[in-house]
Amino acid sequence: MTEKQQLSFVAVLPAAGASSRLGQSKHLVNLGGTDTGEAVIARAVRRAWAAGASRVVVVTGDSHAEIARALRSVEATLIPNANWRAGMGSSIAAAARWLLTEARTVDACLIQLADQVLVTPEHLKALLASFAALGRPDGVAATTAGNNVTQPPAVFGRAWFPALAELAPEAGAKGLLSLAAHLALVPHGAAAFDLDTPADLERLGRTIVQPTCRM
Repeated sequence: MTEKQQLSFVAVLPAAGASSRLGQSKHLVNLGGTDTGEAVIARAVRRAWAAGASRVVVVTGDSHAEIARALRSVEATLIPNANWRAGMGSSIAAAARWLLTEARTVDACLIQLADQVLVTPEHLKALLASFAALGRPDGVAATTAGNNVTQPPAVFGRAWFPALAELAPEAGAKGLLSLAAHLALVPHGAAAFDLDTPADLERLGRTIVQPTCRM
């Protein structure tokens, strides 16, 4: 990929877990607080499109049917993961295997956690720009919330797809970041917030009144 070529990437959103700590599917939480609001997963998909994704892939498991309904108004490819109970690594691996067979010409994948609800499309674009600046298929751009600690969202070049496809079920892609010889870090303090517990949901209610990313 040259500087003049547009980066082609697929956004991967793991959304297979049961959200046991929250007591309900975090991906189906209504961000608007009313029946007309937008589900967390739908907003995440919209953020990915707003960042310039070539395609958006959502890996489902526990709430497949409900997530499919929540995404009726947005375009996304759903990949069911029958092994979702084994851990997030199984969902990332399922998406990577799909990438290796169905997205053979893309330059990279963006791994984006839908429950990081304060991450903006602008941050995703900054990650992608930092990855493109590396100019390497084995490059990685990751988020840092400070102290050089890496976390998602993260962009992995195509050379990483086989390793992602072989992730252990209980692992996440974060473990690969320490192996990257060409790593760009992009700060975004709000990425440290994710929706896991009722306390997080309460904080979210005070932070977001209406969906903030629309197309």
